[in-house]
Amino acid sequence: MSEENLNTPAEAAGSEQEMNILMQQRVAKVKELREAGIDPFGHAFPGTEPISSVREKGAPAAEGEFGPEVTVAGRLMAKRGMGKSIFADIKDSTGRIQLFVGKSEIGDEAFASDSSSAISGTLAGTLTRITFADATGAEGDAETVTIGSRAFANLKSLEEITLPANLAEYSADWFDKSWGAATSISSHYENLTYIGVAQGEGSYVSLNGVLCRVLEDTSYEIVRFPMGGVGENGVYTIPDGVSSIGEEAFVNSMYLTKVVIPGYVSVIGESAFEGLETLQEVEFTGVANDTPLTIRTRAFYGCEGFISLTLPGNLLTL
Repeated sequence: MSEENLNTPAEAAGSEQEMNILMQQRVAKVKELREAGIDPFGHAFPGTEPISSVREKGAPAAEGEFGPEVTVAGRLMAKRGMGKSIFADIKDSTGRIQLFVGKSEIGDEAFASDSSSAISGTLAGTLTRITFADATGAEGDAETVTIGSRAFANLKSLEEITLPANLAEYSADWFDKSWGAATSISSHYENLTYIGVAQGEGSYVSLNGVLCRVLEDTSYEIVRFPMGGVGENGVYTIPDGVSSIGEEAFVNSMYLTKVVIPGYVSVIGESAFEGLETLQEVEFTGVANDTPLTIRTRAFYGCEGFISLTLPGNLLTL
């Protein structure tokens, strides 16, 4: 054995100390996950085949056809993103194989903390941020991204979501099946202060963390105000360019005490602010010669903390 391979007592002690620190960090992380109700060692994944056996089955007989459906498991060795495609290499004790994943759909309960999915069981209970990559430009029709029901349900630690630029359609069902004006589940998302959209052309934008749909006249409709979001000192002013406040857009928001609605807003959707017990004041700044305003059914129903509400001069229908 050469002298170069011999550790001095000081070096050996240092290595042992570093190992002890690492073990303490890992034990602390396991404890943190268990306290959050998460199994730190994941879940069983039965019914797998050895990768070598799958490779022996070979490719499909003809181009465009699919081979047999198989299930494999192993260690993730590499991951490469190419636009809306992901190539990943996994390896088990018998060999290595490449996987292809198309990023066009986020399945039901994908990140839901009360789901039994693999992601949920190991990560979702401590997620604070979910970010989808920026869109990649391409000629022709771009494939849109669909997000399934309850994909983000009950994520109590979630602070930020950045959605894909090529999002197909917003749905209130992303967050919880019981989301809606008749329920009170805002505590599930009390930390959520920002809903963004990745860079790129699409049907949705984020105005300072508020999710908006782009309308045909290039104005915006607010579709989801983050439940933990709040304007300055509890006051939120509908931003310039917004012509519509969507159905249930502010439902279950926790900290708003006052909303200022300028004269350029023409529609306040059904149940837009329903059940906001913290909301004390709505200030309309519209005058008679502004865009006519329509306030739809139950827009402010159940706002029990109201102190002041003065209807605007540009009100058309209520």
